[in-house]
Amino acid sequence: MKFEDLNLHDATINSVSYLWEGKTLTVNGECFSKEKGKSVGFALIFNAVTCVSLPHQEEWGPSSSINGTKFSAPTKYSIEIQSGDVIAIEAAGFKYSA
Repeated sequence: MKFEDLNLHDATINSVSYLWEGKTLTVNGECFSKEKGKSVGFALIFNAVTCVSLPHQEEWGPSSSINGTKFSAPTKYSIEIQSGDVIAIEAAGFKYSA
């Protein structure tokens, strides 16, 4: 699955954690599942992370919901929050599970 094809619009981020030694960034949250007809938990795990930017300035107002995702080859991932903040990650790859 391609990163930009993840259906995470309006998903809620609950936590972000970084394991320094393992170079692993994990984004945990909840998103609506059409198949299950309810909200389900998800984990977005980035591996071989070399850079993370995690601003929390809330230019557009407070929110923990995702507006959209973007991938810029070869290693740049971004998650735009509905607050106007953008979580930027440089990583070798990612894994998604819901």
